[in-house]
Amino acid sequence: MKRLWSRKFCAALVIIAWAATLVSLWGMLDAGRRAVASEGGCQPADLQNIGLRLEMASSASDALTILNGDPAKAACLRSGATAQVQADYLFIPAYSGLMLVLFFFVRAFWITPLRERRSVASGLLVLGLLLAAAMSIGDVLENLQLTSMIDLAKGNLPLPYDKFTLLRYAGTLKWAALAAAALVLGLSWTARPSRLLVWVPRLLGLAAATLFIIGLVRTEWETVSFGMSALAAFWFAALIHAVAVAVEPESIQTPDSIPERTRKS
Repeated sequence: MKRLWSRKFCAALVIIAWAATLVSLWGMLDAGRRAVASEGGCQPADLQNIGLRLEMASSASDALTILNGDPAKAACLRSGATAQVQADYLFIPAYSGLMLVLFFFVRAFWITPLRERRSVASGLLVLGLLLAAAMSIGDVLENLQLTSMIDLAKGNLPLPYDKFTLLRYAGTLKWAALAAAALVLGLSWTARPSRLLVWVPRLLGLAAATLFIIGLVRTEWETVSFGMSALAAFWFAALIHAVAVAVEPESIQTPDSIPERTRKS
């Protein structure tokens, strides 16, 4: 059982989850491109951050304007947005799973005979599970509201205030969970074998959390988008770290892995 929680095993999980996230992200973007190409009237670039812009619009009427503001592009935008929302159901378990295994990865470096560090390791496990569940639930609820709003926009019908409010709440839950996860991971990242491999993901995690929080407080989708870029960089730094741990010889011990009794002697 201990091997299942070893650093190398958790590193392997990070690599697998990172690859799954990359593939599912490509699939979501490709679904939007295909829908745009078949519909005509707009470009894939017009779909960039459309879900984020809708959920952070200042009002339901502004959200409708995003979908129907340009009559020449409206049908194309709705088709592309619908395709991306449908494909997002594959991206949700991929990225939330990646965040969860990152908690497992960091936790593996906190498991030592020291009682204080064992407490931190247990807390990381619980937080990882709760936050991964929260971001998944928020994203699924967000997609359900987006689908409903897009369907209403097809008939150029007013978007009900309650649906827009639910969309905002669902989006806030997702982004808040991502911000909390990035913050906790950034603060607790203490792995080896290199100081650079510690501080780069730590700083990127804190940067992503800060941008998410600022964007949510100010209701600025552009700032949240920058946070997504910082989070992507954090994921890539975590991947590099996981690969370094995966190829590290088993015989190498770090101060964290040396039993407390040995250190005292």
